[in-house]
Amino acid sequence: KLKLEESQSILSKFKSKQIILVCHQGTDSPKIGTKLRKLGFEHVSVLEGGIQSWKKEGMPLERG
Repeated sequence: KLKLEESQSILSKFKSKQIILVCHQGTDSPKIGTKLRKLGFEHVSVLEGGIQSWKKEGMPLERG
């Protein structure tokens, strides 16, 4: 599991791209989204409620 600070060099090429963050319960993604925005990432979206809410709403989900 990489820490955000350690991943900056990997992620820097995506600063102007759309990034969608998803976590299981919707608690971690908003925190990471805030950090990414502070680091200059322009287009960060978060799936509110995470995968649990997605499944609860009956939305399709595939594992790969």
